[in-house]
Amino acid sequence: MPEFEWTRFKRSLTPYMFLLPALVFMVVFIYQPIVQSFRYSLYKWSAFSVSESWKYVGFDNYTRVFKDDIFYGSIVNNVWYAVISVAVQVCFGLVLAALLESHSIVSSLGAGGHHCWHHLAAGVQSGYRPNQSVA
Repeated sequence: MPEFEWTRFKRSLTPYMFLLPALVFMVVFIYQPIVQSFRYSLYKWSAFSVSESWKYVGFDNYTRVFKDDIFYGSIVNNVWYAVISVAVQVCFGLVLAALLESHSIVSSLGAGGHHCWHHLAAGVQSGYRPNQSVA
């Protein structure tokens, strides 16, 4: 291969080399466990008893779970939890942002206080509590 073609080949390969670690991570820690979990769901087996052999049941586990009323109750509870927790977090964030942007808070931080709010946020994030002992 002439030198020009080799450098062009290396240049075209560079973006893929940067993507390779992320792709390997995704396959190993995301896609493989999903496939393995689906495979486990097609068998009747116990994680606590090694002596029990795996019995292939196909989609019987899915038909059983979709006929169970407790499953639908747990889905409703999870949806409610997600909606309420997101709403509370967004409202809390908006109130905190409004307090930080209000004139009284900014003026108490001194001249140009609106440029220094990140120092306040860093103290809050690290758990800094002034005038309190660490014991």
